[in-house]
Amino acid sequence: MKRPWMRYLLPQAVTFTGIFFGLLSITWAPRHPYASGVAILVASACDLMDGRVARWTKSESAFGLQMDSLADIINCGVAPAFLVHCWSLHGRMLGRFDLYLLVAFFFVACAAGRLARFNVDAEKNLLQDSVSQNENSTEFSGIPTPVGAMLLCSVVMAHHETGLSFLKNVEFMGPYVFLIALLMISKIPFRSFKQLRTRFGQFLFFGSIIGGFTTLALGGPGGSVLLCLLLTYVLDGLVKKMLSIIHPS
Repeated sequence: MKRPWMRYLLPQAVTFTGIFFGLLSITWAPRHPYASGVAILVASACDLMDGRVARWTKSESAFGLQMDSLADIINCGVAPAFLVHCWSLHGRMLGRFDLYLLVAFFFVACAAGRLARFNVDAEKNLLQDSVSQNENSTEFSGIPTPVGAMLLCSVVMAHHETGLSFLKNVEFMGPYVFLIALLMISKIPFRSFKQLRTRFGQFLFFGSIIGGFTTLALGGPGGSVLLCLLLTYVLDGLVKKMLSIIHPS
């Protein structure tokens, strides 16, 4: 019996759409940083969606897992790092080499490390036939790379929307990018979106995505709202970690 190839093509189409917007973000970054940030949001949304599409269509595969991570290197590693480099982290030259490029490189390296760790864990689960256990996981180890990417591009967008000048200062962006990179490779537990199993939770999750893009389409401060939501998500994980240290169970 032949496999329905359309079922396997659909999640890959979502992944390749994300790659296209990641490339689009890179081409826009030098002259159109806000549009570049929006492109990263679309690419990140594709990354959040392709795995769900694969599960809905029952077309999960090792190829799709590898393709998803390779796409993330572009969409959630190189693209946001290049954007913040063009937008803020530049100008400290050593000959012809910009020293701030090392900060952007550190973010890309941490994103690659985070993705490699995820792939190793996922392959172990496949070998142990523990997919159901993986799906029941309620926590991420470190913030996911799409969240890290959105934490960078939403700052660029918030600066454009609010006019807060300090957001663009190297003294702020340098440590900020460094911190987000460290959080990606950390072992700090953060809430997994897989917790949203109820219809209300799924409605809230997908409704937030649709509402955010609708706000952007209408010219509203979508980047600023997204930045606040993401920072709340990160603070939630950090506070839970601190409380577990202070009051271990």
